[in-house]
Amino acid sequence: MRLFLISILLLLTGSVYAQTTVTGTVTDETGEALIGATVRGVGSNAAALTDINGEFSISIPDNVTELAVTYIGYAPMNIALDGSSSYSVQMQVANEIQEVVVQAYGKDGQTPLTGSIALVEAEKIEGVPIASFEQILQGSAPGLSVVSGSGQPGTAATVRIRGVASISGNNAPLYILDGIQIEPSEFASLNPNDFEVAAILKDAASTSIYGSRASNGVILLKTKTGQAGKTRIKYVGQTGFSNPARQKFEQMSSEELLAFQEIAGRGAGWILSPNNPSNAGLSVEQQQANADELARLRGTNNDLRDVFFREGRTNSHDLSFSGGNENSRFFLSLGYYDEEGIGVRSGLERKSARLNIDNNVTDKMRISIKGYAGGSESSFIESENGIALANAYAAVYLANPFETILDENGQIPYQGNDPNGINQFAGYTGSNAFARLNQDTSGRDEFKGTGSFSLEYDILENLTVKGFAGIDYRTRFTERFQDPDGYAGDLVGNGQDGLITETTTRLRTYTLTPTLNYFKDIGEDHFINALVGYEFLDRDYLNNSFTGFGINNLFPGITPGSITFTNDAGESVANVGGRKTRNQLSSGFANVSYTFKNKYELGGGIRRDASSRFGPNNKEATFWSSSLKWSLDQEDFLVGSNVVDLLRLRASYGTTGNQELAANPTTDGINFPYVSTLAAGTNGPNSTLIIGTPANPDLQWESAEKANIGVDFGLWGKFNGSLDVYNDITDDLFIQKAIPGSTGTGSYTITPFNAGSVRNRGIELEMDYDIINKGDWYFAVGADVAYNENEILDLGGESEFPTGTSIVRVGEELGAHYIVGWAGVDPATGDPLYHDGTGGITKDFNLATPTTGWGSFNAPYVGGFNTTVGWKGFDIYAQFNYAADYRRFNNQTFFQENPNFAQFNLSRVMNTIWREPGDVTEIQRIGTNRQFSSKDIEDADFLRFRNLRASYSLPDSFINKMKIDNASIFMNGTNLYTWTRFGGFDPEDSNNIAGYEYPLPRQLTFGLNLGL
Repeated sequence: MRLFLISILLLLTGSVYAQTTVTGTVTDETGEALIGATVRGVGSNAAALTDINGEFSISIPDNVTELAVTYIGYAPMNIALDGSSSYSVQMQVANEIQEVVVQAYGKDGQTPLTGSIALVEAEKIEGVPIASFEQILQGSAPGLSVVSGSGQPGTAATVRIRGVASISGNNAPLYILDGIQIEPSEFASLNPNDFEVAAILKDAASTSIYGSRASNGVILLKTKTGQAGKTRIKYVGQTGFSNPARQKFEQMSSEELLAFQEIAGRGAGWILSPNNPSNAGLSVEQQQANADELARLRGTNNDLRDVFFREGRTNSHDLSFSGGNENSRFFLSLGYYDEEGIGVRSGLERKSARLNIDNNVTDKMRISIKGYAGGSESSFIESENGIALANAYAAVYLANPFETILDENGQIPYQGNDPNGINQFAGYTGSNAFARLNQDTSGRDEFKGTGSFSLEYDILENLTVKGFAGIDYRTRFTERFQDPDGYAGDLVGNGQDGLITETTTRLRTYTLTPTLNYFKDIGEDHFINALVGYEFLDRDYLNNSFTGFGINNLFPGITPGSITFTNDAGESVANVGGRKTRNQLSSGFANVSYTFKNKYELGGGIRRDASSRFGPNNKEATFWSSSLKWSLDQEDFLVGSNVVDLLRLRASYGTTGNQELAANPTTDGINFPYVSTLAAGTNGPNSTLIIGTPANPDLQWESAEKANIGVDFGLWGKFNGSLDVYNDITDDLFIQKAIPGSTGTGSYTITPFNAGSVRNRGIELEMDYDIINKGDWYFAVGADVAYNENEILDLGGESEFPTGTSIVRVGEELGAHYIVGWAGVDPATGDPLYHDGTGGITKDFNLATPTTGWGSFNAPYVGGFNTTVGWKGFDIYAQFNYAADYRRFNNQTFFQENPNFAQFNLSRVMNTIWREPGDVTEIQRIGTNRQFSSKDIEDADFLRFRNLRASYSLPDSFINKMKIDNASIFMNGTNLYTWTRFGGFDPEDSNNIAGYEYPLPRQLTFGLNLGL
């Protein structure tokens, strides 16, 4: 009996502790082995790593029914155990972004996706021939607005996530590159082909962990890492050309302009006219000479655009190496980019190198080292957006078409502001654009370096400590030269013609982040993930500048030092300036999530920041978030459905903050608003010091409350998408308030203070549909659309702040145009008519009242759509983006449809000017002043053919014969066509007034993608 009982007991014990060994292989989409993938028995502590062949062997309790497989950069997979002893697991590249969200904090692959996040993968980034990365994001994610203010190579774009939330503060999102905060203006020195994925974080659940920096959203960038296995070599090279994308503005010919000048009583057309009373006493010979000269000018039609614009060239080469083993992996890239702009004397050259190393030191310890160095050299034209004649872009369009650009010797026939004796009829514009292009130069050299080191150590099986340290380093040298005999150099004034300015800046940002991450399966139904951490951010900015005046003239007989200066000593006085600022951010944060039965997820986070930007009473602020997700597709009533593949409901609510008081926070008053700063002033003939920026010790963070409800869905294995509805309210807005000079601050001084609130609410929809995916054919379409409604709710007791042609007013949206209404031209007199604001019409502009109701320069509707077609080795991808229901002030038409500016070339529309009673026209008579009015506010809606990519992958027979991994040839086209009714250069810009801007280039490149 005793033996029997012992036998039964041993049998029962064996059944409780029985182990089963399961083996298998883990590969990627191409069948390559994934080395170091984690295989875990769900509900147990059993775990294993795949070896160099992607194979694993794991012993698990008999009660385990699933294996969980994870690998960085790939979507986690759960494998149901069906009694087999061996399994093959093929992982897919992550189509969600758990791995990206936790790049700065926590353990990879453990963060639940309960927030509103959009993803832009490497395939949409790689190979696009644009120097500045953020421009590649245009039209790629709902709620993301990317506006290119200029087509000059390397120019930064303006990026907004879910609208404009601050009046005076910085509205740009926070950029995190591999855990390091970087400045958005520095993308021209970064190689976008190094990026593996970009994640756009939009709601409180995804951004609140970044606290006081996240009210405008966060863009996380993760660079490529090495994959274990043989060393893979990849080369991507392309070359191409570019031209101005859009030239819609029609100008007068020489004959038209001379005729208009005659009736306007100015310019060469009037000076040479036989109807000019000043010519009545001329001799017959002189009158004939005038007639001959007038005939010569009529037959001369020069277009400065032919001189200024050229066919641009683009060349880029990227070479990368990736490989390693189960314990150590590396990624090395070398990049070269050279773009010759479509405008003369504009271009960008960039050289870059990156090295990323990941190493499993032991089974419990992992380290990661990432480093980047990039340098760029650029040349550009100053003042491109201004209407002033010093802007060479403006002079191109304002120059008279009969002016001589170059003489018979190829020399510039006139210079400066006074062309008398050089060329009689040149210089009525006051500026020879070609002279300025050749005599005034601007250039910039920039170095960008980033580096990080992280160490992870598994204290326990479910407890990991991580230390992260990173640096972002940038130096920039800018040189600007204005020739003393050029128009801009002559405007320096006080006899100090010409100048040279040299500016050196240095920006260093240090990041230190230790974290502790606990994650554990509790039984079969529960999973908990908790994270606590601390972050220290140190930002150090240095600026030195020098400007020297009185540069040597080009005219013979003028020598250095011969120019008279206005100071008492008669000496050349240079401007020398410098600034050094430093600010710090110290933060503690915690995040926790709980998952039940893989169906229900609850999340919450808190962060407390202390910033040196604010005074002692307001240094600290606390931000938090809460979120939940319900995975309906895991419910019994949907599991196994032939229709629903994915269905998840999300909701989040929380707070974030903003400590950036301005778009470019480099001035003392912006960095230290709680103390007064000094500035130079005058007291009669004496120099003195005055208060530059008055102190505001009560200034505090802007804070934003964010609410979001969303749904992610997948149907029929073909149709996927997400829908989000949000409501964001930003309080304690930063506003720059004018201080009266009577306070001792000078004639006009501003100081920042908190007042009021702004609301952004809207809806976002993103969809992808695989129409055909069968055999050799693949056809898919995708689209995203976003609507954002902006409203100013409060201004802290103030009613409004007029700002030029727009206004900040309670009840209006940020960006609302505020201007006098145009009522047409009086047919009887030719006088301009205006709305007086009370329902009446007046000829007296001074009696007219500015009003709103003319729309906004911030587009409420933004989005894009794309399509992909594939057949055998051929693939075509086309992308479009659009913006709708917004308007811009067209300063070009204001200037060139002005009857008093006949000394410049004008729009051809001026041929319809009012001439006699009864004329019905929109062009007022000569002699009347053209005023700022709603006449020049135009519909700026547009649809742009943003990108076209066609590629052909060479067949396997060729690949195998050449013993290479892959090879393809491709063609890229960008900014191919724009549909719009806007009459200016480009409807898409970052400000409300459209001036004379460097146009976007239409690019076409051809390239080779080779894998070894």
